[in-house]
Amino acid sequence: MSQNLTTDRHALPRDFSDEVRAVIGAFAIVRKMENLMEEEAFSVNLTKQERRMVLFLDPPRRMGELAKWMGALPSSVTAMADSLADRGLLVRQRDPQDGRAWQLALTDSGRDARDETFEKVEKIFRTESNLTGKEIRTYADLAIKALPDDFFTDETGEDPK
Repeated sequence: MSQNLTTDRHALPRDFSDEVRAVIGAFAIVRKMENLMEEEAFSVNLTKQERRMVLFLDPPRRMGELAKWMGALPSSVTAMADSLADRGLLVRQRDPQDGRAWQLALTDSGRDARDETFEKVEKIFRTESNLTGKEIRTYADLAIKALPDDFFTDETGEDPK
């Protein structure tokens, strides 16, 4: 049985500031979720980075924008895109805003893998965090608020929405 995310929350030294505790907590949650996701059985076998890519591909995105959202090098995004395309999970298509540019889009199989990932992330997080639905919403709102100002911009500096 996995150890709950909140089991050892009181073991931190008392002199840790709220900021340090927040960072330690965020790292612990990410590490725990990544470990538990790797233990999960999925219908499509994807690496952690490939699964992250699939999550960010709705709507379709250009590779440079996707690399920024994933915190990855463009060359690694290209290699992952090739692998996912070879397995029928995504396709390259012309960007409707700029016919010279290409973007990546999920196929039906890719959307199924994305949906399955969301379902498992949500289930594991609810179980392991011991947070109520309201607390999860508050945590999510605060986590998004704390993102860097440029997180939601594409390579041109524009919000892609």
